[in-house]
Amino acid sequence: MKIVKFSANNYWLVIPLILAVLARIIYLLSDSANPISFFPIIDEREFLSLAQSITQNGLFSPGHFWHPPFYTYFLSILLFAGASVKAIVWFQMLLGVAGVLLLFQALKQINFKAALISSSIWAVYPIQLFIETRLVSENLFIFLLILLFYVFCYYRHKNYGIVIMGILTGLLVITRSQFVIFLFAYPFLMYFIQNQKMKRILIYLGISIIFPLAVSLHNMSKTEEKLFFISSNGPVNLYIGNSENIDKTLNIRPIDWKEQFFPSLYDEAGIYFNPDDSNETFPYLLSNYLFRKTIKESSGLQTLFNNFFLKTLIALHAHETPRNYDIYQWRQFNVYLKNSVSGGFFYFPSALILFAGLIFLFISFKKSIKDEVFIFSSVIIIISIITSILFFNAFRYRLTIIPWLIFFAVLFYTNNYKNIRLMAVNLLLIIILGTSLTKSILIQKIPASETYRLAGDAFVSKEKFERAEKYYEKSLREAKKENAPDYVITTIYKKQINLALMTGNQAKAENLLELSAQENPNDATIYFNKANNDYARGNYQEGIQYFNMALSLKDVNITPMAYHGRALCFIRLGNIGLAMNDFDSAILLKPDYAEAWSNRGILKGQQGNSVEAIKDLSRAIDLNPDYGKAYTNRGIGYLSIGNPKLALPDFEKAIQLDSLNQEAWYLKAMSLIESGAKDEGCKSLNKAARLGFKKAEEDLKLYCK
Repeated sequence: MKIVKFSANNYWLVIPLILAVLARIIYLLSDSANPISFFPIIDEREFLSLAQSITQNGLFSPGHFWHPPFYTYFLSILLFAGASVKAIVWFQMLLGVAGVLLLFQALKQINFKAALISSSIWAVYPIQLFIETRLVSENLFIFLLILLFYVFCYYRHKNYGIVIMGILTGLLVITRSQFVIFLFAYPFLMYFIQNQKMKRILIYLGISIIFPLAVSLHNMSKTEEKLFFISSNGPVNLYIGNSENIDKTLNIRPIDWKEQFFPSLYDEAGIYFNPDDSNETFPYLLSNYLFRKTIKESSGLQTLFNNFFLKTLIALHAHETPRNYDIYQWRQFNVYLKNSVSGGFFYFPSALILFAGLIFLFISFKKSIKDEVFIFSSVIIIISIITSILFFNAFRYRLTIIPWLIFFAVLFYTNNYKNIRLMAVNLLLIIILGTSLTKSILIQKIPASETYRLAGDAFVSKEKFERAEKYYEKSLREAKKENAPDYVITTIYKKQINLALMTGNQAKAENLLELSAQENPNDATIYFNKANNDYARGNYQEGIQYFNMALSLKDVNITPMAYHGRALCFIRLGNIGLAMNDFDSAILLKPDYAEAWSNRGILKGQQGNSVEAIKDLSRAIDLNPDYGKAYTNRGIGYLSIGNPKLALPDFEKAIQLDSLNQEAWYLKAMSLIESGAKDEGCKSLNKAARLGFKKAEEDLKLYCK
């Protein structure tokens, strides 16, 4: 295949540039009605929370490596620089535009006209826009992959080009661990096609493996050699994509993952936790077990064949769209997506592009085998398809090959539009594999109830409570129509109850609690929420009854909190001994329960045992250094034993945490006055009075005349 150089025609870049910028402006304007616009969901929440954890708690916690870490660190850098979610989205859109320009520059080495057309299509490609506006790794991965392709096209024969390609390969592997297959494939291309010297091949391999090796060694050291992989979710995705019961694993829902999937696997693996641990805290513990389980379950030829056949059909199906996003029907809120991603006989990624590109690769193989750029493009496509079939078969794993498939599809149509036989083959493949005729085999069959529930969450975050309430109601109706499991319906009820409490609608919260208790009589959370609602309304005796019911169900997560809540009810009713016993039980079951330590300390102080009160309150502060109430009450404890100098720092800390804490200002004032610092004390007393603390007004007259 002839390589055409048009170095003098770089002004053609303006066309894909303008299209890319305009498409993103139109997309953002269209997305203003989208309830989840700039609202992270599912995998996005994981990436964002991990990035936030990095900025707050340091760089190298094992939890940061649940996903391959590079995108997480990319987000953490932007967060550290002060970027909001909206700013991150805008930055990723700029990366998308840059990728379009790099793609054009690289592809024009093969065919200028096809490069211009395909880069212009990629500039406005709906799913690219949809992915690059979300907080998942695809945007960064696609940009790095196009950059790798660009470097290959222009600098592959230079020594520094090999170094840059090695660095980019390593970064791509730790952005998506499945790309490690490319790390092994490319040296073969270097040796057999490019006739590269062994020294250059070893340099590439050595540089490429630095980042993945460093990540793996980190994971081994931080997890006591329980995790040998680049990320915890690599073996998880391998298991999901190759288990004996592939129908079940391919259709696992995010809510199922949390409530059922992981806990059952932990039990199966013999991994147990204390009641205060989370089953999602240590996913790396499962990694080696899931890897072995996958090998064992996939050892049968029938299982291998069934999985390979089913997932290949899914991989070739044009209707499947990116996991987590437009499959949730969010596209209905965006005119740009509604008129391109969904509806009609053809869908994006269009079967016209998918099958035309694959046919071109097949019929042009002999002609193009000596063209390095063409072969490199083919390797990218093959690697992406193989990893998609081997691992969890979500479309966004295959999105990375679309720019090259668009290019080859353009070449197919421009070179073969008169070839009736090839056009007929293309149409036949579209009819058989590329339309809704094979919709029944699609993975990720998203229940409407989940769609509406997440929309409700988004509207709550935007403080549009009336709209959130409507979506939660829709979610509940759909869940009942779908005969959803009890825990799904319970989840929706919980969200409705929390919304009612947030908006001060106690009566509705009470009614929802009654309904959910009737429909889910074995859910301790329902009774716990109802007890809390009774406590808030002053119905302490009724609260105790519902706390008792929650305790009777012996839910390890609810039991400590139920003891704590019942203790508060006992205090209100004057049953101090019973309250103290319940605080003891809560702390015994959950030793890191800061609120229980604090409230037991307050109760001890009220009973005159100041020394023990200070010990409990100190423990609460150790567990939660930002617990303002504990500082205030420990300060009171120090005052009660006649030590205002020790009390003063606690009141100052409480004020630092909440500058409107009128009680802390008052107590600080009295500590200063007792310590002989009358002038400073009067200033604090005056502040407490301005904040509305009545006793401060009286003491101003007494101490500060």
